Amino acid sequence: MGIKFAKAVGAEVTLLTRLASKSEEGRREGAAH
Repeated sequence: MGIKFAKAVGAEVTLLTRLASKSEEGRREGAAH
């Protein structure tokens, strides 16, 4: 939810995670990095 909110206000989102599944999920949500 936070990724979607950040993208809605024009932020470039960077996601930090150890899990590949969370990384893929973050990219689908809109994280740029």
